[in-house]
Amino acid sequence: MNKKEKTKKELLDELTALRQELENVQSTNAGLKKDKEALEEKGKFLSTIFSSIQEGISVLDTEMNIVFANPAMERWFSDKLPLVGQKCYQVYHNRDQFCEVCPCQETLQTGQAGNSVIPRLDAKGEILGWFHHFSFPVLDSETGRMSGVIEYIRNVTRRKQVEDALKASEERYRTIIETIADGYYEVDLAGNLTFFNKALAKTFSYPENELMGMNNRQYTDAENAKKMYQAFNRVYSTGEPAEGVRIETFTKNKTRRNLEISISLIRDTSGKPLGFRGIARDISDLIWIQNELQASEERYRTIIETIEDGYYEVDLKGKLTFFNDAMGRINGYSREEMMGMHGRDYTDAENAELLDREFSRVYRTRTPSKGILYEVITKNGERKNIETSVSLIRDHSGKPIGFRGIARDITDLIRTQEAFRASEERYRTIIETIEDAYYENDLAGTLTFFNDAMARVLGYTSSELKGMNNRAYTDTENAKIMYQAFNRVYHSGEPTRGIRYEVITKNGEKRNVETSISLIRDTSGNSVGFRGISRDITDLIQIQEALRKSEERYRTIIETIEDGYFEVDLKGNLTYFNDTMVRIHEYSREELLGMNNRQYTDAENAEILFKAFNQVYRTGESSKGTNYEIITKTGGRKNLESSVTLIRNLQGNPIGFRGIVRDVTELRQAQKALISSEERFRIAAESTNDFIYEWNLETGQVDWFGKAVDRLGDILGELPLTNAAFVKKINPEDLERITEAVRRHLRQGEPHMEEYRLIGKDGNIIYVKSAGMSLRNEEGRAYKWIGTLSDITERKKNEEELKQSFEKVRKAMGGIIQAMALTVESKDPYTAGHQQRVSSLARTIAQEMGLSKDRVEAIRLAGVVHDLGKISVPAEILSKPTKLSDLEFSLIKVHPQTSYDILKDIDFPWPIAEIALQHHERMNGSGYPAGLKGEEIMVEAQVLMVADVVEAIASHRPYRPAFGIDVALEEISKNKGKLYDPATVEACLRLFKEKGFSLG
Repeated sequence: MNKKEKTKKELLDELTALRQELENVQSTNAGLKKDKEALEEKGKFLSTIFSSIQEGISVLDTEMNIVFANPAMERWFSDKLPLVGQKCYQVYHNRDQFCEVCPCQETLQTGQAGNSVIPRLDAKGEILGWFHHFSFPVLDSETGRMSGVIEYIRNVTRRKQVEDALKASEERYRTIIETIADGYYEVDLAGNLTFFNKALAKTFSYPENELMGMNNRQYTDAENAKKMYQAFNRVYSTGEPAEGVRIETFTKNKTRRNLEISISLIRDTSGKPLGFRGIARDISDLIWIQNELQASEERYRTIIETIEDGYYEVDLKGKLTFFNDAMGRINGYSREEMMGMHGRDYTDAENAELLDREFSRVYRTRTPSKGILYEVITKNGERKNIETSVSLIRDHSGKPIGFRGIARDITDLIRTQEAFRASEERYRTIIETIEDAYYENDLAGTLTFFNDAMARVLGYTSSELKGMNNRAYTDTENAKIMYQAFNRVYHSGEPTRGIRYEVITKNGEKRNVETSISLIRDTSGNSVGFRGISRDITDLIQIQEALRKSEERYRTIIETIEDGYFEVDLKGNLTYFNDTMVRIHEYSREELLGMNNRQYTDAENAEILFKAFNQVYRTGESSKGTNYEIITKTGGRKNLESSVTLIRNLQGNPIGFRGIVRDVTELRQAQKALISSEERFRIAAESTNDFIYEWNLETGQVDWFGKAVDRLGDILGELPLTNAAFVKKINPEDLERITEAVRRHLRQGEPHMEEYRLIGKDGNIIYVKSAGMSLRNEEGRAYKWIGTLSDITERKKNEEELKQSFEKVRKAMGGIIQAMALTVESKDPYTAGHQQRVSSLARTIAQEMGLSKDRVEAIRLAGVVHDLGKISVPAEILSKPTKLSDLEFSLIKVHPQTSYDILKDIDFPWPIAEIALQHHERMNGSGYPAGLKGEEIMVEAQVLMVADVVEAIASHRPYRPAFGIDVALEEISKNKGKLYDPATVEACLRLFKEKGFSLG
């Protein structure tokens, strides 16, 4: 059988095997189909997962080619589709090469997962956003080799922005904490400082290393420590922050400071309280400022409510949110009706549109507007003309939230414009009727306009005077004076006053004139001439001459008294003295003038004088009975007794001293003789006219010596031989003073020299001067008193005569002042009573303030003539029954200067002219004529200022009824410290409210 031929059996076996293999293949194909279907299902599942993930997922091969990208990636990079097959850095980052930091490349190199935040760039390289890339290796399951990278991408642009912002914020807040002026602190739950900024350390004045760890009880007292504990405990218990907690602390140097603190809890991540943090603000200055602001706010609120103009605030829609009462009066509505009203509610369409335009312009330009004129319709239908200003109201951030402004009712003003035009003619009439001469001339000095008074002064008719040059009515010398004055005004542009010169009238009479000069300018400001007021002061000069003669009489009295009179500057150099001073010091007048007291005293006596003068300078009080010794030109020594008072200038400032000097050398020599030797004592007793005595302090016996003893017996009726008997002869009014002086000598050893009165046998008064000293035993106990009595009755009579002479001079001066006052009073009856009442009130205020008698007298006399300058104001203006115009008021305002010009050359012993000049000044500089402030104004003028205001408000005036004393006192109270001196106001208020003073 052929080998190759198979048996049936073999063929069947082979067929069976083939059939079995076919079944296996079919079974395998069925399994593969099932696996394929499972794989397809799994693929759909994975595809669904990748599609639903919102973050980007891509698969890269080892060459960084994209082989798979989920829908999120395709959405993010829709402008780069299709993504598969492109380089990841080209698609995702718009780059031509690998990123500097690439987590996928790092994974390919290391086989480890990586991650990094990489910016997404546009074609220009600008950052569009930020992606957080996570990379994971893709490994072949059979070989284990890396076949690519799975890249998981998260868009972290917002997070990156937040992180950068947080980082910047943290740095900013750290900088803020270190740079803010307020203190920042953190404490643990026990109150110990764990962190703080430099401002807190500065507030407590501790070095930072000392402050760290300190407990709040170390820089607060018990009361404030308790307050802090309660505040912290409340925050701890409630978990709610606290603000505005005010406490008082003390610094390292124990200075107390007021703090306002905030408190909030510090918690850990689980919410457990760890401590407290807050801001501490030093409000010591703020508390003071708040008090001032509160007062200021009240003051301005009062101003807004009392001003005559309307004040308003509206929101951006134009509805009223705040206004004063004047606004309601202008519009005729009640406050309730006005609140919330719009401008359209009280204007017609035309005016409403005008207001809208103006408010819109202010809003757009942010620039205030003034002088807006419009018309309102009041509640009762009346039309009024209003002038308003508008400015923006902003909130704390500067954002506009409304408007504010002032509204003034100018209805009457517009109605009176025509009246003002007519008024010009009236003022021309005033110029023609005033008693002083008014003139205008060109630059050459030729008269171009003048009133009738000018013609009367010069004695020419108006037609003759027209075009006349001033050289025609002055001599050469006075023409030169006038030329120089006009030339000075021309070059300086400044007005001048008080130019005195002499004119020659038409009939040849010479008259003294005082004139003012100011420039006349054209509309371009060029000088075209001069104008001024001229006053005939011929009679005034005669009055001044009379006063000069009165002063000469006063000077004669000083020169004839037996005592020395002197004046020295503040350094002690003699500037004036009488002939008695020359005789006492034995120097010629030329030698003594300018001499300092140190040139005629030794060091010890120079010191005595320095102390006496210094006490007078410091206290302002006069000094009497200063005893010292001088060395005369011939080398002799003399004992002098001096009195000293201050000399003040017109402003009240000390400029020197004046006083009386008496030569008491003989008295001192007698005292020394008594002490040195009993024998010399008795001899001296026989040779003097003084009464010498010894008083036994133990027995009370008194022994008298000398030739004058019998005369004393005759004077007293009997010689008192005991102290008790002598005491009965002393005037009771002097007894207590003399007794105390003796006791003071016995206790302290003070020199005893007193003047007092004895009662003679006929009841007549004998003036004596007593000098004495005590003798003491070895134990220091006084046992005997030796003294002298000098009969000074005659000297007292001489002094009284001198006093009367001084009083006559003072009365004469007062009479002249009264005559001046009567001059202006005859012109204005209202000024008459006013000056007298102001003088009385001012004097009483000065006394209440404790000013010296000399200054009180100065204030009284200044009050009598303070309005003397009104003599130059037309009577029609002074007695005008309506409100004064600006021009009329400007004429009134000149009167203080005129008063000064009249009084300045009169040699008063007080600064009367300066006081009158300054009585309309105000403490804040708002007064006139010079706008002086504060201490620039004399104390006397400050007193007169308050008295003048009170009387003027309280009394009747031609143009208004009296307001009464309550309104007057309210005015000075309200403006105390602003317009008026506080001490003067307080004194005035005490007079009226506590002491019952009345203006009468």
